[in-house]
Parts: sequence; structure tokens; C-alpha cells
Amino acid sequence: MENGIIQIYNKLRKYRWCHFSAGKFYSNKNKWFTIPPIIFASATSFVILEDNNNNYTKVNHYLGACLSMLTAMLSGVSMHLNYNAKSECHMMSGKSYDELITKLEIYIKFKTHREEEIIKIIEEDMLNIKRNNKFHIPQWIFDNYRELPDEDKYYFNLLPKTNLQETNL
Repeated sequence: MENGIIQIYNKLRKYRWCHFSAGKFYSNKNKWFTIPPIIFASATSFVILEDNNNNYTKVNHYLGACLSMLTAMLSGVSMHLNYNAKSECHMMSGKSYDELITKLEIYIKFKTHREEEIIKIIEEDMLNIKRNNKFHIPQWIFDNYRELPDEDKYYFNLLPKTNLQETNL
């Protein structure tokens, strides 16, 4: 029976790692589409406000226009790709899985429920997290997780079998 709790525990760790990895990935991608427009907008203001002793040239005009277009284009692409929302959603899901891991550890440590009850409660919470996250984890992140060494994926030390046997779960 204890095998069920260990499987749930490992599944929680897997989804936590995958969601945090996806959140970090999308956050980094988002920076490529949000930081340049900030720089371009600042440069546009500088070019437009550059006085040049009242010698405003066509170069300044076209440079300002090009920077404005780049700013608008990158901002539009950023909004379309929705990297910021994906990042936030995955980070929130990762945090929720982290909270579930803590909840499971408390249930086991303080022996508050039987194993079947624990599994049912945790599985319901996992389904709620999946319902609330409208973005899926990319397959390549699952593939990266599979390549991790086992000691990074499974922490039997946190749930030693002796503790599970003592609880008579």
C-alpha cells in the first residue's frame, strides 16, 4: 500500500519540477520580446527630442519611425505569443504542487489520515491544479525530466519506508 503514496509523491515532484521549468522557460522567452521594446521606446524618445541645434534631419525622423515600428511589432508579437501568461500560470501550478508536497508530508508525519484517504485528497487537489492551468507542459520538458538522474527525481529519504510502515497505512 505504501507504494501508492510514494508514487503520488514522485508524481507531485515531477509536476512541480516540470511546471517550474516551463515557467522559467517562458519567462526567459518573454524577456526577449519585452526588454527590447523598452530600449527602443527610450531610444525613440531620445531621437525625437534630440535638438541638434534645430537641425532636425530626415535621418532622425526615419530612425525614430523605425524604432517606433520595432517597438510596436515586438510588443504585438509578445502579446500574441502570450509568454508572460504562460510563465505565470506554470509558476503558480509549480507552487501549488509544492504546497501539495508539503501537505502530503504533513499528513504522513502526523498520521492524520489513512493512506487511501490521503491518496484521494491529493489526487483531487492535483485535478484542481490541472483544471486551473490552461497551458500544457511542453513534451520536451517531460523529456528533460526523464534524463535527470534518479536521485534528483525520487526522494525516498523524505518518505522513508519505515515511517510509512509505522503509520500502518
